[in-house]
Amino acid sequence: LREFAKQMEWSHHDLAYVLHDAANNLEALAEHFTDEDVRSRFYNLAETQEGLFTQTQAQEAGLTPVITRFIEAGYIKEVRPGIFRLVNFPTTEYEHLTILWLWSQQQGVFSHETALQLWELSDVLTRKIHITLPTHLEQFNILPPGDKVEIYYSDVPSHKRSWPANVPATNPARTLNDGARRHFSPELLQQALRQGISK
Repeated sequence: LREFAKQMEWSHHDLAYVLHDAANNLEALAEHFTDEDVRSRFYNLAETQEGLFTQTQAQEAGLTPVITRFIEAGYIKEVRPGIFRLVNFPTTEYEHLTILWLWSQQQGVFSHETALQLWELSDVLTRKIHITLPTHLEQFNILPPGDKVEIYYSDVPSHKRSWPANVPATNPARTLNDGARRHFSPELLQQALRQGISK
């Protein structure tokens, strides 16, 4: 759309108006969806995210006008501000990580001990969830959403992250490098390295 706007020599104001008008049209259409249509749209939105979606994603899909009605109907619930879950979607092992990833506006990548767990490297047990956010967010002094979350700041390039589950994590090599800098014990690093080689 931005490329099309450039070709049409639209200003930023023109583009913003078109996007706003499109969003309003989507919301107007949502009022006329059947319940089956809406349930299908919510499912498509949440299927690859452990049954979860954000307020922003719902808005982009034109579904915000019906969220309250479907909460009252017991089809969805709000699990934290701005993040919703399909009530009947099967629970999964990493749902809590998906909630945190959505909280980060999908900018975070799981790292350190949490990445070791996702890659099943070593027998590490940790009470905290470790997530790395881009450095441009550090200036905002973001507070962790709970005392069990530890935030780091680093720009993790795409070739040093992957998807061991439905959430992104630093790849094994980057995870071990982060661990060495964070003073993982030599035993933990050796165990993770051995298991990584054997996979």
